[in-house]
Amino acid sequence: MDSLITVNEVKLSIDSIGIDKLSQIFTNISEEFNPSLTSRIPAEKYASKIRKFGHTFELFINNELAVFAAGYFNNLDEKKSYLTVIYTFSSFRGNGYADLLLCFVKNTAKRLGMRELSLEVSSGNIAALKLYISNGFNITDIKENLKLGMRVVL
Repeated sequence: MDSLITVNEVKLSIDSIGIDKLSQIFTNISEEFNPSLTSRIPAEKYASKIRKFGHTFELFINNELAVFAAGYFNNLDEKKSYLTVIYTFSSFRGNGYADLLLCFVKNTAKRLGMRELSLEVSSGNIAALKLYISNGFNITDIKENLKLGMRVVL
């Protein structure tokens, strides 16, 4: 019996995307969020703000961006970090890549001295809720528009 094994090259990186590409990503994925990512701030300003005050995390499969995350890790007094977005591109969904990137984000936050990582998620986004709960996040509050605040202690 012949067996076929496919091995994908996985690369994790931090801040490897330039500001123009970052802006393009925010524009392209904006409408998949509720409310849209760019409903309160234009993609260019969002990208600039993340690049100036935060970090991006990237997971590449065979040199193609598969999962992307961005957040702030600069509250050194309270040692709190905040993940603003995590997004898996459609052709890479269902393979556990978001789990891998989220673990990388959590470990990086811990190495940066953070004690907790928080985020908001739509209560209707079941896939995201499953991802966060399986990675140790707990619901901390219910916000307007049925958004859930979640947090994990690092």
